Amino acid sequence: MTTFDGSPLGKATDYPDRYDASLLFAVPRAPQRAALGIEGNLPFFGCDVWNAYEITWLDLQGRPRLAIGEFRVRAESPAMVESKSLKLYLGSFAQEPLASATVLRERIATDLSRVCDDEVAVALTPSATFEAAVPPRIASTRSESIDETDVTIEASHPDPALLAHAEAPIDESLSSALFRSTCPVTGQPDYVANRCRPERLSVYARFMRRGGIDINPFRSNFEHAPPDNIRTQRQ
Repeated sequence: MTTFDGSPLGKATDYPDRYDASLLFAVPRAPQRAALGIEGNLPFFGCDVWNAYEITWLDLQGRPRLAIGEFRVRAESPAMVESKSLKLYLGSFAQEPLASATVLRERIATDLSRVCDDEVAVALTPSATFEAAVPPRIASTRSESIDETDVTIEASHPDPALLAHAEAPIDESLSSALFRSTCPVTGQPDYVANRCRPERLSVYARFMRRGGIDINPFRSNFEHAPPDNIRTQRQ
């Protein structure tokens, strides 16, 4: 069982404005996976795509700089970072003078890789290129939504017995914006747009933004990474 006693989650917190890597809190993946019966070699590939929209620091002239960050954490990593600790960590750069966005990117990559015990890919989009970079990242609807399907729902928890096997292979891409989960520590709800494509199965969950950060896990038994980091309309 994962313990969050040392994390800032669910606690009143001071917000630092000078760089502090010790704010990052690691969450081991193994206990939660063991609870699902997943041990040893993973039955899937994938990564978690984190988007951070409130990254700010100072250049060497004291001017505030802005960037949007993208962090990719492999599904094979032993740990992931707890989201509130990441928010506090990124906020600690607010009054930190840095020579360039490249220096910031390298520092974030080093710190996240240390906490996750695996190489984390970090990309920053500086504010000067927001206009060109952000609009194309809005996802078009290429999947069939199941949200208006005429069914009566009685179960409030996942029930594998509800799944039925088709007689013949079906090639389809399905999506839903109605998925809801709750944080195991605070009980706060999280909403996500889910997409999946069976026979060879890929699941891409695009969670709503909280604290300036959205988290988007991708898992597949045949694809190693999502094709694009594209926001849904609700993000």
